[in-house]
Amino acid sequence: MIRSIVDNMVATAAKYNIVVFLNALETGGWLTTLENNGATKAFNYGVFLGNRYKNSPNIVWEEGNDFQTWNSSSSDNNLFYQVLSGIKSVDSNHMFTVELDYYQSYGNQDTLLKPILSLDSSYTYYETYDEDLKAYNSSPTLPMFLTEANYEFQNDTGFYPGTAGAFILREQEYWTATSGATGQFYGSYYTNYFNTGWKTDMATPGALQTSFLARLLSSYSWWNLVPDQTHQIITAGYGTYNGSKGSLPLANYVTTAGVPDGSLANAYDPAGNSLTVNLAKFNAPVTAGWYDPSNGTFAVIAGSPFANSGTYQFVPKGLNNGGDKDWVLVLEVNPVTP
Repeated sequence: MIRSIVDNMVATAAKYNIVVFLNALETGGWLTTLENNGATKAFNYGVFLGNRYKNSPNIVWEEGNDFQTWNSSSSDNNLFYQVLSGIKSVDSNHMFTVELDYYQSYGNQDTLLKPILSLDSSYTYYETYDEDLKAYNSSPTLPMFLTEANYEFQNDTGFYPGTAGAFILREQEYWTATSGATGQFYGSYYTNYFNTGWKTDMATPGALQTSFLARLLSSYSWWNLVPDQTHQIITAGYGTYNGSKGSLPLANYVTTAGVPDGSLANAYDPAGNSLTVNLAKFNAPVTAGWYDPSNGTFAVIAGSPFANSGTYQFVPKGLNNGGDKDWVLVLEVNPVTP
């Protein structure tokens, strides 16, 4: 019965061009079962799953989820490895990734699993840029995405007052988008637990605002953006790097990503800092604008285009439409309105 339910879900998702991140072993709840079964059964279980789904066109294998013992128990890690090895032994069609432990981790940390992984994932309840960049800079180089961070309407860590609202969700998303990620997951209290009435709580502010991020990124070839980790573009006003503070409402660190040919850069400014830009990093005069991540509107800054020489300080417009201080500074040689 359970098999047919999963089969139907995967097939239905494929019908609507939805990719399923399929977890063969949820280590938050099934690790004891894995330990009781042993290595041979773990491998054979992987073979069974690999054969069953190897021809499904729309899956990525994402294993783990709060795999707290990967670094403290070589036995647990080996059992987990056996499951993935079993899948991979018969399935060469799909990518593999892993979610390790909270509150901070990324898949490439697990040296035993590295030969199997084809996609890295960052997992953090702190400032997302920190773990994103660790994954981005790790070896071997793999595409990286944010697999889990703070859920809308939850505060599992108690790092900040109240629950995560639209502003905290935006911080996580735009930091990630400017820190080398290929994508990210959104989480909500309502769709996490599927409590009664969850269907009426899907169009929440945090969920809707993910479309504004997609609108901005889809305006250009976002995959060419490279994180500016040494502040060559934004030379002053970028705040304080603090990847383990967790007090997201008070964070002020500005992340920037630019195209190496000097044609485009985006900077996410969560605290409304005045940003000094080295315009000489661009290959032609630059049109600058402020993108409001709370409602997806864009306004060109007076004086554009700016000569691609010297520096210039750009001052945010005050509070955005959502009543918060965060803005995205967009710097384009060939402007395209988001």
